[in-house]
Amino acid sequence: MSNPSPPESAEATTRYRLMTAMAPGAIAVVQLHGPELGDILSGLTSAAVPARWGLMELNLLPGSGADKGGGGDEAVIAWISGTRQMVQIMPHGGVRVVQRLLDQLQALGVQPMDAADARSLYPEAATALEADMLETLSRAASPAAVDLLLDQPRLWAEQVTSGGPLDCDAVRQRSAVLDRLVEPPLVVVVGPANVGKSTLTNRLAGSAASLTADLPGTTRDWVTTLVILEDHGEGGRMGGAVRWVDTPGVRETTDRIEQQAIAMARTVIANADVVISLREPGGEWVDEAALGRAVDLRVLNKADCLPTDAVERRDVDVAISAATGEGLAELAGAVLRCLGLAEVREEWGERWGGWAFSERLREIVTQAQTDEAAARQALAEYVGL
Repeated sequence: MSNPSPPESAEATTRYRLMTAMAPGAIAVVQLHGPELGDILSGLTSAAVPARWGLMELNLLPGSGADKGGGGDEAVIAWISGTRQMVQIMPHGGVRVVQRLLDQLQALGVQPMDAADARSLYPEAATALEADMLETLSRAASPAAVDLLLDQPRLWAEQVTSGGPLDCDAVRQRSAVLDRLVEPPLVVVVGPANVGKSTLTNRLAGSAASLTADLPGTTRDWVTTLVILEDHGEGGRMGGAVRWVDTPGVRETTDRIEQQAIAMARTVIANADVVISLREPGGEWVDEAALGRAVDLRVLNKADCLPTDAVERRDVDVAISAATGEGLAELAGAVLRCLGLAEVREEWGERWGGWAFSERLREIVTQAQTDEAAARQALAEYVGL
């Protein structure tokens, strides 16, 4: 199959939106809006397009598909509009599969939809705020965001009906924390070579995200994976998704490729939200001067090799064993505290209140600082009152 040509007028009017996070998952959802959708779908397959819903073989690369030998994916196609101007494509949720589908859609002249089009994306939404909430929910990486977001239309409506002033500083501080439930913060683990950084990453990710071996320099590049950190405290379960980065061991080396990887790791470290320094019993901490910043947590790995009352366990924030899983809940809790997320528990939505999760809410909060009356009117319109 050669590169498809865009159907006439599709480039100007047809839009797509990825409704799920660009992260590994069982299934992804891509929603299309506009005319010519039948032609768009025909450009994605060499088979028949379902009239209402059903399975369809996608050709995700030129010259690919079920009839061309590889490069395709089976997806569920569902029309969700009586006028046939809205359709959802649901392929497998692998990041590469999703990216290939988006590339093919753009080759067909379909363009990304702006976030401002949330009302078109979610015609079932009763208000503009509810539409933006659903759009944010589709991107949220952390399960803990779900109940908090679902409660926002009610909480902001109560802000309007209460007649009380908007506490802009409190909303901003609250939102700076809760925004991390949508866009995962960056957590970087550093340490000498062969102290167990890759084993820890694989244990948290639940898969072999990093290479492991008893040889220094095995990880010659930084590896990023999405990790859900969870801790079960007295107040209930708390958790959040983070972009966990396994860096190459910081050491002197003459290997040019490894030197480049270590230099790249330092750039990532500089932009990290949390830096974890990892060492093994008898080992040394990485020199913070070499990192260019202070670390946030000092973690001792391979603690299963030490007695529970060992002095060496006391000189650390958390003692763990990446091999056995010992201390990983405590590590998760420590990271979440560093991020300000330790108090975000699934059943505590009422304790948090209004969250400026959308651009429109952020504009209203800014406006309230200079014109409270106009901001209240804008908020009332936004929440549908």
